[in-house]
Amino acid sequence: MCTSSRKSERHLSNLPAPNRNVLSLFKRELWKDQRRLETTVADGVKCLQKYFASPQEVRFEVELIEGLRSRLHSARVPEVMALADDHVRFRYIAGIRLFNLFVELDRIEAPLDTLASAAKRHLLARAERNQREIQESLLRIVTPARSLCPYPAAAKVESIVNILSSATGIIVRREAIKGELAFLDEVWKKGAVVPFRDATTKNMVLADPALWLGSFESEEARRQYLIRSLESDGGAAWRDAPIYDFDFSSCAEDSTPEDDPISLRFHERTWMGPPQGAADLLWLGSADEVRAAMTFLVRYYRFGGRKAAYRLLHPSAHRIRFRHDNDVFYFQRLVSIIAGLWHEAHEVMPELLEFTETVARSLEGGRPEIDYFMAAGLGEKRRYYVDMYPE
Repeated sequence: MCTSSRKSERHLSNLPAPNRNVLSLFKRELWKDQRRLETTVADGVKCLQKYFASPQEVRFEVELIEGLRSRLHSARVPEVMALADDHVRFRYIAGIRLFNLFVELDRIEAPLDTLASAAKRHLLARAERNQREIQESLLRIVTPARSLCPYPAAAKVESIVNILSSATGIIVRREAIKGELAFLDEVWKKGAVVPFRDATTKNMVLADPALWLGSFESEEARRQYLIRSLESDGGAAWRDAPIYDFDFSSCAEDSTPEDDPISLRFHERTWMGPPQGAADLLWLGSADEVRAAMTFLVRYYRFGGRKAAYRLLHPSAHRIRFRHDNDVFYFQRLVSIIAGLWHEAHEVMPELLEFTETVARSLEGGRPEIDYFMAAGLGEKRRYYVDMYPE
């Protein structure tokens, strides 16, 4: 179900040194580690404490979570334990992120690979049922803290183009790309009608405490436990554990109806082949091939662009945070996916599609020896994590 391979540890060479403007753009647009999370114990209950930039963001998160908790039947969201002006405290969910479980299941070899694939398909189907329900519920929730504006898709893609072109030395025709992004922006603003959920398996927890990484010496030890469980009962001990969805901060903005299905079903870890058509990318509403193609472009640039930028500019963090990801995956597949959905794509967006193919070729390899982001003094040492939350 997954075609990615373990990244080489060899170093990239002959890449231009990024200037400070590019590094600052990376920090502002793509650096995830400015989002502060910590675990704590309050009144004997273990909690995740999530910090926000403003009281308005705190109110929005709480209003949205409480609204979902009152509407959802199958899907689940964390319980709010307390809040302050700058943070929300959620009950800690012991388990494994669905993404990390899929990583482990993808690595299991014959003769258990058939059982591992069946468990993965079962969990993905459960997750999709939950996401359908969440998307429908989000449309019915009205919160005063919501901004009611489209996610700035074109601007986000332009930032990634600027970062990757500068980091790789790819020459781009910027005015031509700006014109193509103006077309994307027009399509996006008309089609952004659902809250921006970010429905990736990285935002889902399978709440089986037996799979919590803190109970094992390493990821390898947990993998051996999964192998034993598949041998004994095909994974029945954990495959039907509750799935909790978390991180709804992005819902303050709107996205297209296709964004959630793409995020869930066409991520590197859930890939089972390209979509059969625009109708294959909807849980509600009417199909639109151009909107579907543009949503794929935005989503794959966000998926691949962030990971690629970390690898090229901040490799010390990439080595931990994205060690189970392959940024090249998205750029290698994007052009053919878009062309399959929308036959006029190469006529309307030739520069962006050519840039995408060039990036795919340029990203092959390992990481640079220098962490430019840290060397510029723009970053700071953080407790990176590859599973649920920092410990």
